[in-house]
Amino acid sequence: MKYKNRKIPALLFAFVLSISPSLFSCSEKNSDETENATATNSDSSGTAEETEIANERESIDYLPIIDYGAFEFKVLSYAELNNPVHTNNDVAVESDNGETLNDAVYRRNMEIEEKYNIKIIDHHSENYQSDLNKTVASNDDTYSLATARMISALPNMVGGYFYDLYKTPHINLKQPWYLQSAIEQLTLNNGLYVVPSEMLISPYGATSLILFNKQLQKDMGLPNPYKMVIEGSWTFDSLREMSREATRDLDGDGSMTKADQWGFVVFQDIMSAMLVAGGGEYGIKTGSETFEITFNNEKNANIMDRAFLLIYDEYVTMNLQKTVFADYHPGTASVKMMGVLTDARSLFYWVRMGNVRLARTIDVEYGMLPMPKFDEMQKNYRNWVSPHQMQSLAIPVTTPDLERSAIIMEALSAESRYTVIPAFFEIALKMKWARDDESAEMIPYIFDNTVIDPIATYNFGNIVDDFHTMSNTNNTNIQSFYESRISLIERDIKAMSDALGK
Repeated sequence: MKYKNRKIPALLFAFVLSISPSLFSCSEKNSDETENATATNSDSSGTAEETEIANERESIDYLPIIDYGAFEFKVLSYAELNNPVHTNNDVAVESDNGETLNDAVYRRNMEIEEKYNIKIIDHHSENYQSDLNKTVASNDDTYSLATARMISALPNMVGGYFYDLYKTPHINLKQPWYLQSAIEQLTLNNGLYVVPSEMLISPYGATSLILFNKQLQKDMGLPNPYKMVIEGSWTFDSLREMSREATRDLDGDGSMTKADQWGFVVFQDIMSAMLVAGGGEYGIKTGSETFEITFNNEKNANIMDRAFLLIYDEYVTMNLQKTVFADYHPGTASVKMMGVLTDARSLFYWVRMGNVRLARTIDVEYGMLPMPKFDEMQKNYRNWVSPHQMQSLAIPVTTPDLERSAIIMEALSAESRYTVIPAFFEIALKMKWARDDESAEMIPYIFDNTVIDPIATYNFGNIVDDFHTMSNTNNTNIQSFYESRISLIERDIKAMSDALGK
């Protein structure tokens, strides 16, 4: 194998290890602690980390090695028409091409294909739900594994489409290649049917952050946001104040249009991103048997009141999903965002890490920042993981061989920890996405405090999509919003509890 003995630098191992255990943990580190932890990891020789990695790799020896006779291991994965965020394929690629992530996926698959004598085939479907429905309804055993887009996973779980991974042989959900905090939040009645795995980079790509136009910030003499992050002064108010400073009616027509310079460019998903960033939540898991909606409380109301001052200021903030901008770079919000980034006529941009991946070829200097804090009293930066972009692994109940599916899923997830995930962070460290040293230093601030909210992730009662849609009409009445949907949310929670409580 061409890549089999390629060694990943020890410093990179140290960096990945410093992030992976805490990823999705929503730890309560303050800025100084995070900075000091980063400095300590950077000074490491890497020897201890390499030893730990070697021990981890040996720990997967519990998996049997079976010759599957050139079996075609087919994976049904989600794709979206005209949305490049969902066409970056981390399930299978045709060949190595010199691109870091592509080649990592290639050599991971080659490793597992040779070990088990299989061929991994990805059916990257733009009709994912229809294909899955047909597969289950007809008891079609085509697919051995599926990826599940979390925003729409609930109906498939309630419908009995997937196996309970806790009861599946050879799947060890305590292993580090499964995202432990997500498992804790998403398990119900000791059952879990979809799991975020390091086989897929989408949980990382679904993480919220903010880009800023470095040249525009310097030209306008605005404060250095990197310094603000480190000092703990990167807040809702500072984002709003700097965005207002950067706004310009370039054509002088008295109104803000796509021809002007904006302070802040967003999708409607900014609603959840700001709610979580300010310390808010949709709900929590209570015990092992149910979830509790905590959306309707004073803290959330205060967070959103302050967030609305920026999100709904149509002189400052361009929401690409408002109808007034429907013709701006036609296509999905992700495609529109790439157009706006290329135009470079805004100071700040709300994105997910997957969008940064698309921006790597744009000839504009951007920096990466975590989401701002509600105020300087808040201990840590909080970055929402979007269920629209996050995908997880699931085993269809129609798989031709449950044991084989489980073994290959476990093996792919484990191998990804040593190939695909280091490649993901190597891109950041080499500034293919992060274009300066300071942006690379921001990565711990982004990934050390990520948040998976169980109510939002399962999208009970369509709460996430409906909350986001409020932004299109500048609706601030979250009390009315909550009251109109609580019965639907409770219905979905009960349906899940009833279906999975067996």
